[in-house]
Amino acid sequence: MQIQIATEQEIEVADSKNHSKIESKNLDARLPLLVVDDDDLVVQSIRMALPDQWRMTGVNARRDLPREAIFSAAFVDMHLQKGATHAEGLDVIAELRAIDPHLEIVAISGDLDRDLMEACLRAGAGRFLA
Repeated sequence: MQIQIATEQEIEVADSKNHSKIESKNLDARLPLLVVDDDDLVVQSIRMALPDQWRMTGVNARRDLPREAIFSAAFVDMHLQKGATHAEGLDVIAELRAIDPHLEIVAISGDLDRDLMEACLRAGAGRFLA
């Protein structure tokens, strides 16, 4: 059995004796990244800045989280609703951490607040970016 990896991530498995094609699938080998931010400009900026090896899913609210998907990492904004008194991103971090304890979570916020940073780390974020 011979395995050939073709361009555009098409994998072909061919029988080495008669070279007949057994299976061909388009597989996306890029790393899946989740971005949760209510600001579409932030979501699009991250999408544009990502290297090609990442595949990004962006959502604007907690209710839109793709709960069945598997991600390698997540960026989570702390303030998902304008004028909210509670940093809803903390709940998103806790929910993502419960789904996948090994997920790399980066909390993001325009609010450089030590208490918020510590709350993010307690909720399960590995890093805080302000």
